[in-house]
Amino acid sequence: MRVIITRNGETDLEAIYRDHADYSFEFADRFHDRIVNFMIKNLSQHPKIGRALESPENVRKLVYDGAYNIYYTLKSDAAYILYILDGRRILNDQLLHLNEEEIENLI
Repeated sequence: MRVIITRNGETDLEAIYRDHADYSFEFADRFHDRIVNFMIKNLSQHPKIGRALESPENVRKLVYDGAYNIYYTLKSDAAYILYILDGRRILNDQLLHLNEEEIENLI
């Protein structure tokens, strides 16, 4: 299965990279490569590996490195990464209020 990172997912990755780059560009580069490889490897081989959320429907959550929540949805052609969020931040709760139309607009 193909893995596609949406615009929101890319924006999240960039923000995470900038946060890490404040400490070390080398660490930020390594972290970015590891999380992208993790998503591609796991979701392409085992698309249903993430825990299905009750709300919104059709969204799954995969955790990376114990702190980063990867929210994605599966369509017939690909796994679409919707958000990549630091699990320690409040924005994760806002995702639970998305409706199907808002999810489709993210893809």
